Amino acid sequence: PIPTIGFTNNENKYLGNTEFIYSKTNLKGTISLKKARCKNHNDSYDLKYRGFNSCIKLIKLIPTIHPKKHKRCKLLAKIHSYTPRNGKYSPEILEKRRELCEEFLHII
Repeated sequence: PIPTIGFTNNENKYLGNTEFIYSKTNLKGTISLKKARCKNHNDSYDLKYRGFNSCIKLIKLIPTIHPKKHKRCKLLAKIHSYTPRNGKYSPEILEKRRELCEEFLHII
């Protein structure tokens, strides 16, 4: 799985102002429009950052206090430490990484 951190808002002007994040991390996110499903709802915009490196940099820049999100952030860093750069996994590392991914996906 590819980790993703997203921010959602009804006003594009708030999400479009990402100079702060770019100046601190050199990351560019993608903004997408989510059309309203109901007549009485407004369209919304999503700003997303994808990938381990992007998420790790954002976690360091914007720490979270929410217990579930905090636990996910710690697990994400652990999973990243079990991801070799060359993509070649030993059986032990692969098994540990799978366990951590399962734990990450089952945080409720």
